[in-house]
Amino acid sequence: MQPEDSVSQAAGSATSSTTRRLLLSARRAALQAEAGFVRRQQEMELKELQLRQEKDDLARQVQLASISAEEEVLARGEGSIHSDRGQSPSDHEVILNPKAPEYLPQSHTVPQVIDDTLRQLTEQGQQQQRQLLDAFRLPTVQIPNFDGNPLQYYSFIRLFEANVDRATVDSSSRLARLMQYCTGKARHVITGCAMMNPDEGYVRAKSLLKSRFGDEYVISEAWIDRVTAGTSLKPADRGALQNLADDLCNCHDTLQAMTCLSEVNNQKTLVKIIDRLPSYLQHRWRKEVVGIRRRTGSIPNFKHVMNFVKEAAEEANDPVYGRMIHSAEGATRQSQRRVVVNAVSVPADVPRRQQVRPPCPKCSQQHSFLTARPLKVPMCRVD
Repeated sequence: MQPEDSVSQAAGSATSSTTRRLLLSARRAALQAEAGFVRRQQEMELKELQLRQEKDDLARQVQLASISAEEEVLARGEGSIHSDRGQSPSDHEVILNPKAPEYLPQSHTVPQVIDDTLRQLTEQGQQQQRQLLDAFRLPTVQIPNFDGNPLQYYSFIRLFEANVDRATVDSSSRLARLMQYCTGKARHVITGCAMMNPDEGYVRAKSLLKSRFGDEYVISEAWIDRVTAGTSLKPADRGALQNLADDLCNCHDTLQAMTCLSEVNNQKTLVKIIDRLPSYLQHRWRKEVVGIRRRTGSIPNFKHVMNFVKEAAEEANDPVYGRMIHSAEGATRQSQRRVVVNAVSVPADVPRRQQVRPPCPKCSQQHSFLTARPLKVPMCRVD
């Protein structure tokens, strides 16, 4: 071993250890930064809870103050009535109305109003406390990452708004969470928003996501490709048939919610969907089309295809009779693949060499019609 080799090995080991230390230091710094953000988020959530409680307390105090003011006004009114009653009759001339209704004292009205108001405030406070306890007891909602798939845009944005947008007051926290849950193309689109003012950057990021992945035309085209593209389904593939039925239902519900169902209500799209079905379902669909035209007097639409495929998937995936249907279809296909070599049947117990073939109607010789003959002898053709 040469001295130069030992020096190079020592230098290499030192370099690898230094690189490992740098990687560990970078990982430690990243974990510390993440822990700081988590701690800051918890502090902000605690402050939000405290602000809500203070707001509720302030509302109760305002209502109690208004009730106290009403009591004071009513007390003054009663005092003035008593003072008027203490004056001598000669100071004021009293004229009685014999047709006036009987006077009933209403002194119990004010305490009844106060009791009802206090009862309502108590019930509201208890209801708010129960809601806060339920919110703490519920498990944390796991928001899936959004990679830019238009089919997942609305489900992602609604989950994000329900769990982050409404619960977080600070725009910087909203933007940071939005950047965290976006990956792939979606993250690339909103990368520049992190350098903007948090209030403007958050609004800009949501606008970019909607324009790129939440456009109604983009979502419609994505769903059409989802249900029309792909290979044809095999007759025994029950899982693929159920997946297609689920995709058709999701496509119908999504486009109907966006009022874009007309994008798939054309015969060209429906034919592409039917082409993916097995042959036995295509024959059944032809009969279904005739029945739809007789009943309604119109051509079938996307909903008819959806219901047809859904019923076929339910039949194929029946836990008791579904396997029987597919086993019968497999036996039928195997019987169709059998090739009859000779037109005359021969008993199975006769050896192959002793089997007598029928004479050829052309050359009167005994040979097989499906085997190749020597090139020197012309093939016999039966007219």
